[in-house]
Amino acid sequence: CTTTLTGHNRPLKSVAISPDGTWLATTGDDGTVRLWDRASATCTTTLTGHNRPVKSVAISPDGTWLATGGSDGTVRLWDRASATCTTTLTDHTASVTSVAISSDGTWLATTSIDGTVRLWDRLSLVHNPPGHARPLKVSSVAIAPDGTWLATGGSDGTVRLWDRASATCTTTLTSRNGRHMNSVAIAPDGTWLATGGSDGTVQLWDRASGTHTTLTNHNGCVWSVAISPDGTWLATTGGFEWAVWLWDRASGVCTTTLTNRNGRHVESVAISPDGTWLATGDNSGTVQIWDRASGTCTTTLVTYNSPVKSVAISPDGTWLATTGDAGTVQLWDRASGTCTTTLTGHNGWVWSVAISPNGTWLATGDNSGTVRIWEVASRRVVAVERSNGPVYACAWGSSRELAVRREQGVYLFAFGV
Repeated sequence: CTTTLTGHNRPLKSVAISPDGTWLATTGDDGTVRLWDRASATCTTTLTGHNRPVKSVAISPDGTWLATGGSDGTVRLWDRASATCTTTLTDHTASVTSVAISSDGTWLATTSIDGTVRLWDRLSLVHNPPGHARPLKVSSVAIAPDGTWLATGGSDGTVRLWDRASATCTTTLTSRNGRHMNSVAIAPDGTWLATGGSDGTVQLWDRASGTHTTLTNHNGCVWSVAISPDGTWLATTGGFEWAVWLWDRASGVCTTTLTNRNGRHVESVAISPDGTWLATGDNSGTVQIWDRASGTCTTTLVTYNSPVKSVAISPDGTWLATTGDAGTVQLWDRASGTCTTTLTGHNGWVWSVAISPNGTWLATGDNSGTVRIWEVASRRVVAVERSNGPVYACAWGSSRELAVRREQGVYLFAFGV
């Protein structure tokens, strides 16, 4: 024995040696990960984040990051240079016993005493963004127009901006009242974003400075926010109100109130590509088409006898898609107001629908944890993804990139590449 390294105060569980042999990583029952310089025999870095014994560690082929598995059921990815946890993977339901990284560093495999082996795509998944405080429910996700970053809103009262390439949180926007962020939308030019919270306020955030303006008029939770194509106005819906509010972004003034005359809560809103009309879904099972200029409902679509959870409008504005508690997806012709297709296959409530920017694909997510990708032209399912936990929201970044929000976190998928 040429050297003895001391620092852990409880039994060690795993050791990994760096690709160049100059340093090593160790984990132990004290819940820490330690990085050691071999030449000097000193601990150069201590990584903390696991709150229980760390069972396994693996070092990436290029030596720039590590993966660890713990008794807390999480797998953590660490950036070696900054000594920070960049991603937390939470799909295992029990202690993680082993971690291995592929030779090209793009994916990893983990095992657990929950009886599963999981394969993770490191480049396309962001599980449970580590910046949000716990216990966490990530309520909303939106992808920036240029696809380089995304925004998430959580139950800790913060909005996190994430760099897509590195999967790291670049900015944290904190609401002063710390209330749950239910919805987030990014402006077309990417310079500002809007959020709706459980305190009944809408906040407009400047991305560069992190400052915000608060719009107050709702008397209940704000469930949905949509920004107009030109970025000059926005639409919001509230949990305890039977209306849709239209706001002027520059002045922060509510210019129009669209009253849902059936007296039911409006749960979803979408703005047409040309900004002249809107579609809303409520908990009575109806979808209403509104003329923005006059503030009147021009068409009522009777969808289900259960709440409509999500509404999406096609890029050309000629059709729309709706989902709800009935377990189906319905496609509607806007001109005639008729349902042209009912898509079946989900075995639970369908809570989210999103149409790709080119109108070719439809993404839907249900409460059983299933995401389905539909080819619009053929009305057939071309891809299915399943995981733990309900799917609350879907958002397309491009026609090939999809963000899915579950209770555990946000997942990014590169579809059809």
